[in-house]
Order: sequence, then structure tokens, then C-alpha cells
Amino acid sequence: PSEDSPFPFRTTTNSLQGARVIRDCDVNTTDLDKCIRLVLNQPVPAPGHGWTILVAGAFGGRMDHVMANLHTLYVYPHHHLVLFSDDEIAFLLTPGTHVIHGTRPSHGNEKTICGLVPLGQECRYVRTEGLRWDLDGSRPLRLGTFISTSNEVLAEEVTVNVSHPVIWLQGIRLGV
Repeated sequence: PSEDSPFPFRTTTNSLQGARVIRDCDVNTTDLDKCIRLVLNQPVPAPGHGWTILVAGAFGGRMDHVMANLHTLYVYPHHHLVLFSDDEIAFLLTPGTHVIHGTRPSHGNEKTICGLVPLGQECRYVRTEGLRWDLDGSRPLRLGTFISTSNEVLAEEVTVNVSHPVIWLQGIRLGV
């Protein structure tokens, strides 16, 4: 196991508390990837429906772990993975039209900040509705040229149409 994997005393404690401990020494996959594979090998809760996998604490700590977590979104593009922390959330939008619900804050005059960022390849077409600075599809998103950050959600629903995978990033507040 790697240096950042569970220490032996944690494994022993978890086993004593009834948790199932699975040892996987594959150093070419992350702990998150191992967990996702384990979940995806379980029967789905209802026929015809897949899993929604929520990954808590996905943005805390080391930047290489954050990048590995974002990379994992691209590894499983056809599964609903949601990365989140106390103040942000991210998930992958695959090619097509997406309606994102419940994006406005329910308290005070706070703003909900969001962004659209492609990793690995250009997203040639991006069109949005419901943002302060909607994208009209005329400018591709690509690291090193143009990405959409520091935008603001104005509507209860945001519609996003993309030609290639792109990550939706949004500020949130848990526990408020």
C-alpha cells in the first residue's frame, strides 16, 4: 500500500467495527478508482438505473490528489460521479444537453460561482442558459486558450450544451 493509504491500525479498527476491509495493492490505480470499481460491481438499486457516486472531501489536501480525482471523472464518463467538499462541487458533462437544477443559493444575496473546464481535449461547442455570462457556442473551451471560470448562476436551472466532455464546477455551502 502507498504512504497515503490506510495505516494498519486504521484497518484493524475498521475491521473490529464491522467494516469490510479489502486489500488491493495495485499501485497503478488510486484509492478512489478502487472504491468506484467496487461500487460499480454491486447490483444497482433499481433495474435500469445506475449508481450516483458522491465523493466527499474530493478537493481537500494535496493538489496531485485533486487532479487525480478530476481525472477519475473522465475515466468513468458514463457513470454519475459527483466530487464535493464543504464549498465546491464538480461533475463531468458528457456531449449533449444538460439541465442542472438547484444551482441558486437559498440564503441572502450570496452568489453561486461556477465554471466549465475541459481537461485533455478541447470542447469545440459550449452553449449555456442561466449564467451571468452565457456562452453562445462561438468560442471553444481549451486549457491554454480559454476556459469559463468565475461565472455566476442567475437561474434556478442552468442549461449547458457541450460537444465534448467538460467539468462543471460550482461553489456550494454545506450545513447552512
